[in-house]
Parts: sequence; structure tokens; C-alpha cells
Amino acid sequence: MKNMPDGSLILMQPHTNHERENNDMQLVDDLKNIFKRRAALDSVQLKLIYDEEHPLAANLYPWSTTESLMRLARRSSMSPLPDNLLQLAIVFENGQLPRYNCCVAEVIIDV
Repeated sequence: MKNMPDGSLILMQPHTNHERENNDMQLVDDLKNIFKRRAALDSVQLKLIYDEEHPLAANLYPWSTTESLMRLARRSSMSPLPDNLLQLAIVFENGQLPRYNCCVAEVIIDV
């Protein structure tokens, strides 16, 4: 809405080309929780998770905002890397980095 000099109000056009079907904050919160959970647990690219999860996501929660949320969730779910290669080798041998295994399991690419 915009106040005009004569005191009348006019309805402004939305900033996007998409109509918002549901601007429910609960739905946005649910989407954010889904994005954070999947980013922390899944090893696929973050954009694929975003595209798969909800057809209304682009209208309710844009990719640019979602990406930073998901990157933080993924980074927070991982243990910090050791200080040197010897310690890293020990961590791998002990199986303490299950998301990073050579030739056996998936390796996360886009962190």
C-alpha cells in the first residue's frame, strides 16, 4: 500500500511475478526446518534439496536465503577437520567421519 499526497491509498504490485498462494508463517517455518534437516542429513547438492522439497518454496522462501540457511546447517552437522594429515588419517581409520569415506560411501561436494 502507498499513501498518496491526497490521502488516498493505492495497492502496489508485488515485487515478483508470482502470486503468493499462502503466506502462512507456519508453512515458512516448516520449510526452513525441512531444509535444515535435509541439509544436515543428506549428501546431495543443496539446490536439489530445495527443488525437491516444495513447489511453493520459491514464492515463500527464496533460494538465496535458503542456501545460506542450508550451508550453515550442513557445516554445523559436521565435525571439525583435524589439524594435520596424520590426525585426519587416524580419524578416517577409526570411522569417525562416516560422511567422508573413500570408495565406500558418498562424499559431500558442495560444502
